Amino acid sequence: MPQIIAFVLGIIIGVGVGFWWAKRKDSSPRRGGAQNDNQGAGDSRQTKEKQVSKQKIMAELGRVERVTNDSVQKLLGVSDATATRYLDELEKEGKIRQVGETGKYVYYEKI
Repeated sequence: MPQIIAFVLGIIIGVGVGFWWAKRKDSSPRRGGAQNDNQGAGDSRQTKEKQVSKQKIMAELGRVERVTNDSVQKLLGVSDATATRYLDELEKEGKIRQVGETGKYVYYEKI
């Protein structure tokens, strides 16, 4: 009788672990599970935030003659890399141009 109880408990525990493992795998981002369902909304929010930030840069360029990476960082409260990315995108879109190659003397102006 104790062997049967141990066998049944083993099956119950095994099934429980199996369900837990399957659920864990399904929600893994690499498996395309539940977490990816909300990712589209996150991407959309990020895209909107990026557009708003780029509009703020263009508005600033309407107010002042030129901006620098540093001034964009301060204006938007973003990192150096993010400011660079926004400025590069605006340059590729043909809205601004970079004056200077590297260093602290680089600035951007509206085209």
